[in-house]
Amino acid sequence: MVLGRLGVARSERYFGGPLAEIRIWSKARTQSEIQADMTRTLTGSEPNLLSYWPLTEGSAADIGPGGSHGQIHGNPGTVPFDKVRIQTGEMPLLTALKLDGQDDYVDLGGIDFARGDYTLEAWFATAGSYEDVLAGTVAGTHGVLLEINKAGQVRYFHRAPPGTNNIEILSETAFNDGEWHHAACVRSGADIFLYVDGEPAGRNSGAKDFDKAIDMVLGRLGVARSERYFGGPLAEIRIWSKARTQSEIQADMTRTLTGSEPNLLSYWPLTEGSAADIGPGGSHGQIHGNPGTVPFDKVRIQTGEMPLLTALKLDGQDDYVDLGGIDFARGDYTVEAWFATAGSYEDVLAGTVAGTHGVLLEINKAGQVRYFHRAPPGTNNIEIRSETAFNDGEWHHAACVRSGADIFLYVDGEPAGRNSGAKDFDKAIDMVLGRLGVARSERYFGGPLAEIRIWSKARTQSEIQADMTRTLTGSEPNLLSYWPLTEGSAADIGPGGSHGQIHGNPGTVPFDKVRIQTGEMPLLTALKLDGQDDYVDLGGIDFARGDYTVEAWFATAGSYEDILAGTVAGTHGVLVEINKSGQVRYFHRSPPGTNNIEIRSETAFNDGEWHHAACVRSGADIFLYVDGEPAGRNSGAKDFDKAIDMVLGRLGAARSERYFGGPLAEIRIWGKARSQSEIRADMTRTLTGSEPNLLSYWPLTEGSAADIGPGGSHGQIHGNPGTVPFDKVRIQTGEMPLLTALKLDGQDDYVDLGGIDFARGITLSRHGLPPPAVTRMFSLARSPAPTASFSKSTKPDRCAIFTAPLREPTTSRSVPKPPSMTGSGTMRHVSEAARTYSSMLTASPQAGTRARRTLTRQ
Repeated sequence: MVLGRLGVARSERYFGGPLAEIRIWSKARTQSEIQADMTRTLTGSEPNLLSYWPLTEGSAADIGPGGSHGQIHGNPGTVPFDKVRIQTGEMPLLTALKLDGQDDYVDLGGIDFARGDYTLEAWFATAGSYEDVLAGTVAGTHGVLLEINKAGQVRYFHRAPPGTNNIEILSETAFNDGEWHHAACVRSGADIFLYVDGEPAGRNSGAKDFDKAIDMVLGRLGVARSERYFGGPLAEIRIWSKARTQSEIQADMTRTLTGSEPNLLSYWPLTEGSAADIGPGGSHGQIHGNPGTVPFDKVRIQTGEMPLLTALKLDGQDDYVDLGGIDFARGDYTVEAWFATAGSYEDVLAGTVAGTHGVLLEINKAGQVRYFHRAPPGTNNIEIRSETAFNDGEWHHAACVRSGADIFLYVDGEPAGRNSGAKDFDKAIDMVLGRLGVARSERYFGGPLAEIRIWSKARTQSEIQADMTRTLTGSEPNLLSYWPLTEGSAADIGPGGSHGQIHGNPGTVPFDKVRIQTGEMPLLTALKLDGQDDYVDLGGIDFARGDYTVEAWFATAGSYEDILAGTVAGTHGVLVEINKSGQVRYFHRSPPGTNNIEIRSETAFNDGEWHHAACVRSGADIFLYVDGEPAGRNSGAKDFDKAIDMVLGRLGAARSERYFGGPLAEIRIWGKARSQSEIRADMTRTLTGSEPNLLSYWPLTEGSAADIGPGGSHGQIHGNPGTVPFDKVRIQTGEMPLLTALKLDGQDDYVDLGGIDFARGITLSRHGLPPPAVTRMFSLARSPAPTASFSKSTKPDRCAIFTAPLREPTTSRSVPKPPSMTGSGTMRHVSEAARTYSSMLTASPQAGTRARRTLTRQ
């Protein structure tokens, strides 16, 4: 079997594009089985699965029972891949930085990039004008500038020497339409070029070299020029030390970089509220003002329409949102909401007139969705209750429709009830989310809400289904008001402009309307250490003079591996590790090297699955929690009087031993003793970096060790760690959506899968072999032409034999492998053995039994 060309020996018809999720099953799968699994990541142990090549992270490993690992030829790249979003296969970035146009900007520091050719890139979105995306000055005088001018055009200039010799380009078209656009500014010798959205937008000539570093700033006219503030989101700022071609720009503009691309100088993704430079330049930006964040998906550049990242989470006690008076019910209307709760008698949305109820959407005592329309208010109650309860803690969508005298309820796009007798309202309705009414402090909703919409028409079921998992632009026909409730905001981005007032202190939770089963967004990747020489130096962190909490997500099948180690002058003070027995071990030694106070979990956690550890010091006591549950307690801890040198993945900054082999993610240090409930509440949540008492926060996403907490202690990565997908919500198995697919170039890339015995109609067995003892197998069946496929066993002097059932259960045995079994000789020897044992099996069941007994003795 071969992927990507006509055959193992046929170098033609090369496939040009990405491939992923190659699977071979030993059964004829039905349409329903295919549909059920086609967008799901497998574990590799599904019944009837023979071989499974996810093709993730540039690997062709077979993680199914066949173990026929592919050999990659050529130099395939990778592309993002999300099987749920099969239309593009692209994974969205988490967020982009949103500047307010008033006082927000990012100081990138002095960057020495323009002594020769260069390329500057940026993603931006604005509806304003005379706003600067990027400005570079030397001693306060402008050298380079990328801005939206008064006419909304993209303007790029190169002035060298600074302030003179102005070489500039203006795009013919205006791009201040509020949508996402990509700009690339290229200097090639004496020429400069401007590309917008990958297309040429202008060219000029006469550029000269700079002879100094340039002070770069995002979002205003200069480091010392507090004017022309940019109002809108920015993302993916890149500086290259070469003149990139149009094809190179187009190839990478919608791709997330690793930071190690050739000729890349600096790279600021601007994700998750961070301005860390994850390129080789390491010029981390300083954020000024208080920028927000917005979702960002570079693939959906046509409208900037992105999946939501967060939903507003109400606490069920005093959180609610006052939407104000909305005049929507004098005729037909549709009200929509996404919600998730495990409670009952909780109100999603309530509308009153002079304190008397007119409309209500709630979860009643029985957990059913209840919707009523009362006009005049308080009278003529027309209501619907769903037959099914929906308080299962999962995300659901409700749509309440009034069409003439009729009202309809849809839940998750399906009809849930109908009633008749509705009348018009003659006034605006005071609307509130999360409790019984503006003036009724009861029936508080406890859980997340998202995507609240009011339409001035009766929407059909097909219209509801078409849009329920789509993010709106706010300008859709008949849309009155639209509160996405993203990023902790209750802004109405519809034409109504009735911005909600948030009361209480709601939190946020990840939300992806496509994955409605949990509503949780996966992280992009976690950092995977190789257990040999990979580690991350976090620097000196001053956190242990009093109470603290240290948290980490980890996964390993090894032992005696250190997750996190802290030393003072080379002597250990704190340590979190997997010990020889696979237990989680945490100690606090103060003064360093003495007064050892430690805890070991009773259970081993080196099962290769994801786990969360939290180490808490509270006064003299220390506590260990694993997966949110108590794992031990000890007493006698004392304060440290110095900063502690922290390292991830080995025994210490200067101790090159006990390397951790596996992925790490979400490393957090807090300046307080967090309670169990606080730990559990946040362990599966992505932080913003501005949480109270948070000192440092290393998500370890996208191959970066940037600290996006207030500490700003950016980690230094050593070795060459890889990345793996990571979803904190699916902690039970670590089974995550794929992040990349293998991309073949259509020229010389292909994958040799080796010989796969899957088409004889026989199901292979793995009985009797401890995994991962087999990587390839040969099977002996009662057949005139027994089948065979081979590879190494974990024991160097043995091979494995699997027999298909005759009159006895399938058995597995091992026999000595002669020293001469190498290369083609191996195949001949095993083939002869196959024929010998096959003839014994086909001769009679008794002969087969004798053969198996002989194998047992051997």
